[in-house]
Amino acid sequence: MKLAVTAIAFVLAASGSAGAADNWDQVIAAAKKEAAVTMYCNNGNAAQLEAAAASFQKLYGIEVTLSHADGATNAQRVMAEAQTGHVKGDIFSSGLGPLNLLNKAGYAVALDPPNAANIISAFDVLKTATPLFVNVYGILVNTSRLGSIKAPTSWAALINPAFAGQMVMQDPRVDSGGGVFFISTYDRLGRSWETALAALHPTINGTGSGEAAEEATARGDYTVMIAGRAHAIEAYPQAPLKWIAPAEGSIAVPVAMTMVKGAPHPNAARLWANYLLRPDIQSTFSTSVLPVVKNAAIKSPLMKLGATGKFLEVLPPSQDRTKYFAYAKELYGAQ
Repeated sequence: MKLAVTAIAFVLAASGSAGAADNWDQVIAAAKKEAAVTMYCNNGNAAQLEAAAASFQKLYGIEVTLSHADGATNAQRVMAEAQTGHVKGDIFSSGLGPLNLLNKAGYAVALDPPNAANIISAFDVLKTATPLFVNVYGILVNTSRLGSIKAPTSWAALINPAFAGQMVMQDPRVDSGGGVFFISTYDRLGRSWETALAALHPTINGTGSGEAAEEATARGDYTVMIAGRAHAIEAYPQAPLKWIAPAEGSIAVPVAMTMVKGAPHPNAARLWANYLLRPDIQSTFSTSVLPVVKNAAIKSPLMKLGATGKFLEVLPPSQDRTKYFAYAKELYGAQ
């Protein structure tokens, strides 16, 4: 699926409505009786989710429990609970890889909240999953380490001997942000570009959200983080960081949510998901990620840059990703 379009040109997706109760008033009433909802979610954007949970509880009297871990860990947790008949989680949220794993295993149920009618269709790419927000990856530079080297304004510009041993990236050999970066650039820039990049020996630092690599770049351990988020500018305001949207396109990685099969609080899960898609709540995420609904204000100038720029092709999650990770292991070695 090619996302090389501007955000303002996105066509909106319509969404049907189905769930544990027959209509939305019944969903709200039933959710209040359930009085609780548990969400398994990624480590990123924890502060915004916690703030949304507090306001949701104040509004509806429903307690929200957020359990943070990487998507792969939470996916295994969901499957173990389902297989033993002791389901505790109501909503699972992650990148598309772990979500697709649960979908294929039959443990994902569509949430279909009413506010999904406002979701930007380009981000609505996986059946049974409702987009929550979108991570945007570009080039993160520690300008104090550049010296006389020109800041790279494209992915192609990273192939520069001056950057040898001076770059850091997430692990491209696994299904995470690093893996999505590898798939996207392999498809659009080609194996020769990947080979040239690997020959510069970038350090592989972490999977997950990339926070460890961002922190290392902010600290000055590296000149460039390959596929870094604009969020690092907000996270490390005193560091000499610059985020660049590459000329070929940034990488858009949707984070989405689904109801867990057998969820103990299905109505509260749908109400919570609907709340997270409110424009005002989506706007609170926009300091570090892109909102997924059409009418949410984007607070960060960097996120506005990401929203109006081009995106590289993102492999549809239904396709086999394992071959790409095999290619990455050929270039970067086994883990």
